[in-house]
Amino acid sequence: MRRALLLAASLGLTGCQGDQTVTGHGGAGAWELTLIAGAAPPASLTMRLLDDGAVEISGPCNTMRARQTAPYPWFHLTDAVQTERACAALEQEERLFDALAAASLVEVAGDVLIITTSSGKEMVLEARRP
Repeated sequence: MRRALLLAASLGLTGCQGDQTVTGHGGAGAWELTLIAGAAPPASLTMRLLDDGAVEISGPCNTMRARQTAPYPWFHLTDAVQTERACAALEQEERLFDALAAASLVEVAGDVLIITTSSGKEMVLEARRP
C-alpha cells in the first residue's frame, strides 16, 4: 500500500518537472544489484544509467547496452545489444537480464534504486561508489 501511495505521488509530481527520465530524478550513475525478489542475487550485476538514456549493464559473463527513455517512474529497455560470452554463471545472468527486460517501473530513493517487473518482482540496487 505504501509503495502504491509513493507511486501515485510520484506520478502526480512528474508533470511539474522538466527532465522526466530516471536520470533526471536522481538515477544517473552506477548501481549494484543487492536483492531480487527479497533474496540475494544469483550473480553479480552492475547497471550504469547515463544522462542521454543509455544503459550499460555488466554481469559475470556479458555486457548489455540499451536505452531507457520512458518517463519516470516507467522503465522500459529498448535497442538492447549484448555480448555472447559463456561462463559458469551464464544461466543466472540470463535470468537477471530477462528480469530487467521485463521491468516496467523504477523508483529512486536516495542511494537505492528499485526496479519492478510487470509481475511484481522487485530488483533492489544500491549506488556504487567509486
